[in-house]
Amino acid sequence: FVNKSRAKQVLAERLGIDSSQNTILNIGSTIFRKGFDLFVEACRLDTTNIYIWVGVTDNKYYDEVVRKVGGIPDNFIPVPFLDNPADLRVFYEGADVLAMTSREDPFPSVVMEAFSLGTPVVAFDKCGGFVDIIKNNETGVLCEEPKTDNLIEGIRLILEDKTKYKFMSEQCFKCAREFSFEKYVWYLEQKLKE
Repeated sequence: FVNKSRAKQVLAERLGIDSSQNTILNIGSTIFRKGFDLFVEACRLDTTNIYIWVGVTDNKYYDEVVRKVGGIPDNFIPVPFLDNPADLRVFYEGADVLAMTSREDPFPSVVMEAFSLGTPVVAFDKCGGFVDIIKNNETGVLCEEPKTDNLIEGIRLILEDKTKYKFMSEQCFKCAREFSFEKYVWYLEQKLKE
């Protein structure tokens, strides 16, 4: 059972933020390929939303990005990698948008994990296998190229209309069910029987 409003409240309490603010999530290593710099720059420019990155590790690239943007923005919440799936679920379920900032990524599981909890995704077109399931105005927004302005505009498009957001969230659930691991295993079993 998914309850996004309850998860949003739990996430807000856990992080000490206002539950009425929109939260933009990303999960991954703090490296160039994952677009950590684009995420932090978007956070710096878009002060109306809270940006959460799960998987922050203090490394040379992280330090370089923080220095380049003039320090950690007030609306940026760095979170280390989480081992407990229940903890991670609260982030996926409580987030309003997953910002898939990767410049290249074969098919990151974070997209399907976000979909399974009704969270639409903004990502960059032609940057990975996820482009086949992120459908504009259905399960999220695909931006033309990896640029901060495009990312912010994609987030805005997802959040601008509550009715459209509800529809997108429902489409995410449907997509996650369609491409579930259980269905994949069933498909493989059928192929083996042929």
